[in-house]
Amino acid sequence: MLQVTADNLQAASAGDSSKLRVGEWVFAIGNPWGQRGVVTAGIVSGFGTARHNDDEEQPTHYIKSDVHLAPGNSGGPLLDAEGRVVGINAMIFGGDLAVAIPSNVVSSWLEAMPGRQVTLAIELQMVELPTGIHQREGLESGRTSGLLVVGLQATESGGLNGSQQPAAKGVFIGDVLLDAAGKPLSDAASLLDLIARRGPQDTIQLRVLRGGSLLTLDVAVETLEQK
Repeated sequence: MLQVTADNLQAASAGDSSKLRVGEWVFAIGNPWGQRGVVTAGIVSGFGTARHNDDEEQPTHYIKSDVHLAPGNSGGPLLDAEGRVVGINAMIFGGDLAVAIPSNVVSSWLEAMPGRQVTLAIELQMVELPTGIHQREGLESGRTSGLLVVGLQATESGGLNGSQQPAAKGVFIGDVLLDAAGKPLSDAASLLDLIARRGPQDTIQLRVLRGGSLLTLDVAVETLEQK
């Protein structure tokens, strides 16, 4: 999401992406290869759904078209023949297949955004899991990576000597986070989203790989937030 310093800007009208039909004209506006304000046209060629990590609850819906996109178009609008925004251009497959996020998906995401903005009190880095771990711990056969804890924010402990202690109680540097609230963690953003949807006084269950052992921890949400 962007904040732009400008005056007298007219917002584009939002369209209903569910009413799009195959063969309908669509237009893309963007800055391909640095050329400002370029418009390209095409037709809707289909619709698709992709699932990540077998997640049945959060499939990714997208619009396929033959409108020409190039680097600099991503994030720009896909318009219908009436000039209404029906999608957000995302990427290109095979050189001639343009993929856009439907406007209805974007609207639903904005409506569901939590009011509390969260930043993590832990630093994470994606790592590959050793092959032997799957056999010893019985992890899912498809699990190949996790989030390594490489840093913890320190807070004042309130002691007489002014010592500091890690904010994320129960989590240690070297832990590899695998799941939060039963959801696989693919990146730090997925953990942020889960934390933001819970109250500061709640706890969240983490599945952690520590020293070759698989642990389940109930961690207070507030200790995972950066103050």
